[in-house]
Amino acid sequence: GCVNADGYLDPDYPALDNVHSAVLVTNVLDMTGIQYLHHLKELTISCNGAGVITPILPDSLERLMVDAFGFTEPLQLHSPLRYFEAGYSCSWSGSLVGPFPTTLDTLIVNQGSGEPLLLPALPPSLLYLDLYCWEGIIGLNTIPPTLRTLRLDSHIPICLPLLPQMMDVVDIVGSS
Repeated sequence: GCVNADGYLDPDYPALDNVHSAVLVTNVLDMTGIQYLHHLKELTISCNGAGVITPILPDSLERLMVDAFGFTEPLQLHSPLRYFEAGYSCSWSGSLVGPFPTTLDTLIVNQGSGEPLLLPALPPSLLYLDLYCWEGIIGLNTIPPTLRTLRLDSHIPICLPLLPQMMDVVDIVGSS
């Protein structure tokens, strides 16, 4: 009942207030209207085809998992997002995301394409960082002092910045 006969979401539909989690698995992604899900906390996107390149995400979103989608422009993430994961099947050119929100505490990126991973500056709230990339990482210049877990797998040698003294887990794998 929240979508009319033309396929448009009615942003005033009362039941939308009860939608806290969504999983979108499709071949053509059209996220028009998703910003009206004002109580959406968790979103998983898996799309094997084309679609809306840079959706306007709801302001309430705390967890975002993206898999199997080709991006041509950076995703715009904002507070209160705490968890962001980009799966192995994602592909993108340039930067995956715009600036990270200051609320982000978990970042997991599996870059399987043939390009280096271009990261914006890591937020000062980051606790967990897991990066897997075939072609190296660009932009990993500073690691916030809050980081407790670093998992890194790269097939290209990477010069890491100074690591925080209070880290609990450091797991670095590489091959050439």
